[in-house]
Amino acid sequence: MTFIVFLIYFVFFGIFQSTSIYGGDAGDLVTSAFVGGIAHPPGYPLYSLLGFLLAKIPLSTVAWRVGLISSIFSALTLTVIFHWISRITKSALTAFITASILALTYVYWLYSIVPEVFALNNFLSISLLYAVYLWSQTHKTRLLYCAAFIFGLGLAHHHIILFMLPAITYGLFTNRKHLSIQRRTVTSIISAFLIGLSPYLWAYISALSVPAIIWNDPSTLKGFITLITRAQYGTFQAGIQYAQTIQSRFLQFPIMLEFLTADFTYIGITTAVIGLVGLFKKDRPLFWYLGLGFMSAGPFFFFYASYIITSEFTIATMERFLLPSYLFVAIFIGYGIFTIKDTVLKWLSTRVWPKKEISKAQISATLVVFFFLIIPTSLFYINYPKLSILKNDRTAEKIGEDVLKTTEPGAIIFLQADTLIFNTQYAYYTESQYQDRVVIHYVKLYKGELNKMLKKFHPQIARPKTVDNPLVLAEFIEANYKKFPIYSTESFPTYLEHSFWIPQGILFRFYKEEDLPTTEQLLERNDRAWESYQDPLQGSLKSYKNLMLANVIDFYRSGRLRSGNLHSRAEQPQQALINYKEAIRLDPEYIDSYYLAAEALIGLEKCDQAQKYIEKAHSLSANSFLYQNSEYYGFMTKLHRNCFKDEAEAKVWEKKYARELKKEGTSLKEL
Repeated sequence: MTFIVFLIYFVFFGIFQSTSIYGGDAGDLVTSAFVGGIAHPPGYPLYSLLGFLLAKIPLSTVAWRVGLISSIFSALTLTVIFHWISRITKSALTAFITASILALTYVYWLYSIVPEVFALNNFLSISLLYAVYLWSQTHKTRLLYCAAFIFGLGLAHHHIILFMLPAITYGLFTNRKHLSIQRRTVTSIISAFLIGLSPYLWAYISALSVPAIIWNDPSTLKGFITLITRAQYGTFQAGIQYAQTIQSRFLQFPIMLEFLTADFTYIGITTAVIGLVGLFKKDRPLFWYLGLGFMSAGPFFFFYASYIITSEFTIATMERFLLPSYLFVAIFIGYGIFTIKDTVLKWLSTRVWPKKEISKAQISATLVVFFFLIIPTSLFYINYPKLSILKNDRTAEKIGEDVLKTTEPGAIIFLQADTLIFNTQYAYYTESQYQDRVVIHYVKLYKGELNKMLKKFHPQIARPKTVDNPLVLAEFIEANYKKFPIYSTESFPTYLEHSFWIPQGILFRFYKEEDLPTTEQLLERNDRAWESYQDPLQGSLKSYKNLMLANVIDFYRSGRLRSGNLHSRAEQPQQALINYKEAIRLDPEYIDSYYLAAEALIGLEKCDQAQKYIEKAHSLSANSFLYQNSEYYGFMTKLHRNCFKDEAEAKVWEKKYARELKKEGTSLKEL
């Protein structure tokens, strides 16, 4: 039965498994595995090793092969949950329905069909918990060896498994009289743990070969420690970019609750609460074991991580880390179904039918279990349109191709921003079309981590001699500028006099003043780049904005605004307007696009249209704490003065503008 359950879920996820990268870290994880390297800190060496092996399979795409890790281990996780719930409820039907509820929640389903690290972490986490639980029931020492090994593997994959320790500690402590302190047992447990950590050897071995992608150079002790401690992201925090205020920490709880109710439905959450009450009454040790695990992996983790939810991308970053807590919620739901069935059975057998007709009560109670099929059925109906569209979607991959096609052969491309770095690297290393360029991870070059790679793969490129110094980039650009065109996904200070970053599509190209093309040439190159790009709204984003993937739109929108500004400075308001309108089409909620379009319309003396755009921007800004009324008043002043030629009305708005500026200045001081 267990194998059949695994097969059902594996086939299900396999049907929907993505053939390309999704977004976020997927490009880095897949490409690092493909080239035999190590992904971003903490390196995920177990994932990188498994991905390296799977990438060798001559089937489908590289992303699909590495993505097998997600579908396989998500199916295995559900199998363990099925086995666990079957054990505590004595009902395979209850266990299967419960596992199906988890499988069909949006977040779990999503990260089962795209290449990411979370499915493997789910499997290791639930296996660790179940092994310790089984040991507490049977006291078989080999289960402790198994748990130690799994914990080692978990640490060699993702540090978030540490949040399972409160539950594990409780499980061991409450059964401490069964813990053997014999030297042989302790030695075996430590040995099993160290064997579990062995994938870290892959990080060292991989670094020795100098793969195309490696982080922190773990062939050195300093680099190895930097990698596994996530030092560049902040060892004891989710990331240095996140707020660490008490307000932001407590804000995590309502957001987490909102995710839980959206994914499991109100019926599911109510059932989970019933399950907790049932566990408290009937199995107090298991209640505390799972309760501690949920509190640690859920509320405590998010209190620690302190995500700031300011955009779709940060919401997408948060949603992935809900998965460990989802494992516990699923078990609570399973026990809740069992508790409801048991309650109904007792009531029917004592109040409705006499004991000699107990079969009727049992059948009726079983029908109650079938009622809960409504949850996975509704989840499938809700989430199928959102997730089935990802199977053949190449939006993330194509933005990487667009970065590369913006440049010419021999070009050096500085990559910044995770989405552009990771997606471009995937397109670059898994396809042969653009490998006559050189892609440079901006931060790694600055830190001196690319010197070995450049020497091995691109000996024609002059390498910087300094490290961690603002002049590193200036030295690199100066040494290579005459030989190679230089591009970047973002402009940055070069400390080189009389030099410029000029927008070209979604990139910037570096020029020294004496080499600047004419304005007409710059505009022509820029417009030609846009003609060659994908329309990001023609893929899956046309139907539904899966949040991490939707981040792709931001880069096209920003590029369009830069192109519009380029035409505006060249006194071409009509061409500028075309670009601004494209930015609005791509992202209708971005306020600045409307103001810029209004400015172009003022230049074209289309006053009524300009006013509509200004009013639209103002209405959108009402929902944003980042925008102030002064911008609206300033544009209304400009509209009436320069377009309607109504000086009296312009002065009215100008006074409002001045008052608002003063008010905002006071507010900023108070803050």
